Amino acid sequence: MTDKHACHGVDVSEFQSPALQPADAQFVIARATFGTRPDKRAADHVARARGRGATAGLYHFFAPGQRVADQVDAFAGVAELLEAGDLIPWVDVESPSARGTIRPSPQWCDSLAELLALIVGRWGRAGVYISARDWADLGSPRWLLDFPLWVAHYRTSAGSPSTPGGIRPTIWQYRVGPWKPGALHVMGEHVAAKAIDHDVCAFGALPLIGCDDTEQTVPDVRSLFSPELSLDDDYWDDHRKARDAAIASETESDP
Repeated sequence: MTDKHACHGVDVSEFQSPALQPADAQFVIARATFGTRPDKRAADHVARARGRGATAGLYHFFAPGQRVADQVDAFAGVAELLEAGDLIPWVDVESPSARGTIRPSPQWCDSLAELLALIVGRWGRAGVYISARDWADLGSPRWLLDFPLWVAHYRTSAGSPSTPGGIRPTIWQYRVGPWKPGALHVMGEHVAAKAIDHDVCAFGALPLIGCDDTEQTVPDVRSLFSPELSLDDDYWDDHRKARDAAIASETESDP
């Protein structure tokens, strides 16, 4: 996977300030919901992205222990922010524990399939955020590979992300530096970057809402930087531990 003609963007949640969105990010995917809980800053992140002229999108963090219908209803309440030309909805599938103590399992698949079907039924399409390891923990379900994939892989050099089933991803998330509380996951000196590579996307670019894939896409831009670090997966585990501690500290300080 090359970065010759890639868009770069950022994923954000209530743990990052909208003011930190980098001016050169071409797209912003904001967390809408964690299970049934709305993200406190989703609307602000979307507004900030649109104000900069970036393409906006939303993602839902799948909570396997909660009723699927309730999760979709919660996402729908935030997804009123979506407009034609925005990115399609994404579903984040990974451990709901920042420490990774709750691993994905095949028992998640029925609920996950139901949730994705409901989202596709309401918004037309959906994509899935997942790593190759988490996909394997799910039991390597082949049906999941029919969705656009946003793949996280941090142990790599430029050009070779590990992906579920070895297929080409729509978005590749990679690391460019150490994690810091409150920092962005993309486009800065801190955590990771997402590249939409037009050589590997099924339709040449990230799919958008309300348009034919061949008619409207995220604009082609030249890559802003290359993922040249080679870091092992343990480094991501360190990130999870640091993030977990920061989140716990912020939660304890809330009035």
